[in-house]
Amino acid sequence: MNSINCIICNSDKNILYKSFIVKQNDTDKKFTLVKCVCNFIYLNPRPDEIEISKYYDNNYLPHSSYRFSLYKFFQKISFYLKYKKIIKLKSNTKNLLDVGGGIGDFTRYLNRKHINAVNYDPYTQDAEIKSINLLNIKEKYDIITMWHSLEHVHNIDKLLSRLHSLLHDNGYLIIALPNQNAYERRKYFVDTWIAYDIPRHLYHFNYTSFNGLMKKYKFKILNFKFLYQDLFFNVFMSNKDQYNSFKLFSILIECLYNIFLDKKKSSSFIFICKK
Repeated sequence: MNSINCIICNSDKNILYKSFIVKQNDTDKKFTLVKCVCNFIYLNPRPDEIEISKYYDNNYLPHSSYRFSLYKFFQKISFYLKYKKIIKLKSNTKNLLDVGGGIGDFTRYLNRKHINAVNYDPYTQDAEIKSINLLNIKEKYDIITMWHSLEHVHNIDKLLSRLHSLLHDNGYLIIALPNQNAYERRKYFVDTWIAYDIPRHLYHFNYTSFNGLMKKYKFKILNFKFLYQDLFFNVFMSNKDQYNSFKLFSILIECLYNIFLDKKKSSSFIFICKK
């Protein structure tokens, strides 16, 4: 376990925000989220890059070859919606780098759509994917995507600096991540919110903190939207059998209404960025 300064403002001043007990191999481990003086929330102290790998075994859903039917259903919808967003953004997309794509399901989907897509994920159990090193990549990309992976990255500085150099000047960086200010978290799920995902999620962004991070690494946010499918997934997976079907439906309607009024309350964000 090691301690870090805030990745937004570099301050080492923070206060305890929440504590979590995580069971791994029949052992309970305590983790803490802290709130920086700039209000950014992050895991501190945290497992180092070697220690964290044990939390990315085959039981971790995105890396697992076993997927329950509802997950597969959401995944198919998610892939289609992501593809449509990419094509709408840049219809002549020829090559794409997906950072943190697990066992590579999404890049294989894009390859079938005739987009040359490469997956980089250092935590996957797939040896071929794990062997890819960003430092050895010579090609520049039309689009770089990070679908719920930025919050997993230990060395943010190294990664975002490298991605800046790998992106064409007219290319796009697409980043999707959970929103710490999500309406369903604040109103209903609090500590059981699935998107906390302790200890794999090292950082918990809202619009303000993410905007600060992008400015720091010379990226500009062009637009941001919310992902409908993430709201359904997060509400279902955060349920923990607290609510019946009718209550879950009413929660979804309430969340959608509040997001319609203010999309900064959405369950997840998708940011479109450029150099």
